[in-house]
Amino acid sequence: MEIKEALQLLEMPADREASLKDSEKELLLQLANEKKMLQAVADRHRDIKKVYQLKVPLDDTYTKFTYGYLKYPDRSDISIAMTMDKTDPLKGKEIVLRNNWLEGDNQILEDDELFISATTALDDLLAIRKAIIKKN
Repeated sequence: MEIKEALQLLEMPADREASLKDSEKELLLQLANEKKMLQAVADRHRDIKKVYQLKVPLDDTYTKFTYGYLKYPDRSDISIAMTMDKTDPLKGKEIVLRNNWLEGDNQILEDDELFISATTALDDLLAIRKAIIKKN
């Protein structure tokens, strides 16, 4: 993929290319490739309303990653996670991760270090928007 294509995919002005440093170009290419991969997975799973990309670092420098793709958990999975949060939070997150896994690098599910990294992102996925209630 070239920078022009990456800028277009990321909906950025094409004239930005001239002002980008090499490191910024690399980052843009990475972001564009990730967006392209996510769209390809979403296209393969058209019956799923929302597909989420799980980006797990393979090293401490955050320069190499592996990816997994999830659907949004349903009520029963969220209930399991909330119930187990008090007794065995890691097991609850494992159930959510495995039950909502669509595709990706299975190493995320099998390698303890990668799995624990992945579960930290589940906190964001499971965050519940609070509704607002008002009385008159």
